[in-house]
Amino acid sequence: MYNNCLISVLMSTYNESVEYVKKSLDSIKEQSYQNLQIILVVDNPENIEVIKYIQECAKKDKRIQIIKNDINRGLVYSLNKALSVAKGEYCARMDADDIADKKRFEVQLSYLKKNNLDLIGSFITDIDENDKEIHGVTKFPESNSSIIEYLKYGSPLPHPTWFGKKSVFKSLHGYQNIDACEDYDFLCRAALKGYRLGCVQKSLLKYRININGISSTKRSIQKTALYYISKQYKNGKLITAKELQRFVNSDEGIAKKASLEKYYKMSENLKKKTGVSYYIYGAYLFVICREARNVIYKILTCKRINKTK
Repeated sequence: MYNNCLISVLMSTYNESVEYVKKSLDSIKEQSYQNLQIILVVDNPENIEVIKYIQECAKKDKRIQIIKNDINRGLVYSLNKALSVAKGEYCARMDADDIADKKRFEVQLSYLKKNNLDLIGSFITDIDENDKEIHGVTKFPESNSSIIEYLKYGSPLPHPTWFGKKSVFKSLHGYQNIDACEDYDFLCRAALKGYRLGCVQKSLLKYRININGISSTKRSIQKTALYYISKQYKNGKLITAKELQRFVNSDEGIAKKASLEKYYKMSENLKKKTGVSYYIYGAYLFVICREARNVIYKILTCKRINKTK
């Protein structure tokens, strides 16, 4: 029905293995919807094995377009580079270690058009390093109003599931240089600009979980940024990367980061507890740590929003 619409798929690979890249790329090449421009940015020029593999793929599939960064420049730079050469009426995000459902783009394009939306996502199914499903399906709110409310507390649309009009990405001038929060910032800007957001109520992506996770320090930096962006979003304000950096370096930002880092370290200690000691330490953490109470409040609030659709 919509086969004439070109979809530009925005991908970036850094240190993913050839095995993961192959599974991810195959899931895109084998989509039921075939009118695609597959833009793959290589953000690690030293990952020779992956480069050789995708070059061979590009020889066989002319839809694949490879961009090689001269050095590691990060996800924001790479995605904006991909956007600069995107020719499609629509853009879709995809990570180089995730696996898309075979009908992902067919379903998302139809859903976006039928509901007169500008940018959408979908549910996700977490998988481990061996593609085994874990945690079940993670659900998100469907309606634009619920998503706008959810944004006050966190990101309601998983970044690798995004599918939207290229005009949205262009009008917002792509991603801002905000490390680890570029997707949340983008959604807040889209919502404040009046774009209509939605979410397909089924899992269309297998999302690979990094078993090693990220350090408590890096996570605290990410959540400090999210805290500031969400605070401004609640007040109806757009922010710039420079404004965020000023906050991060301010007394308030430094204190927030330290508070979050303390919470994440205590949370790691909680995971090591068993039996009665687990509940005692958990209660202790809740009482003495404001960040722990904030997390629980956000979880309960987001669950309530999810139920309202």
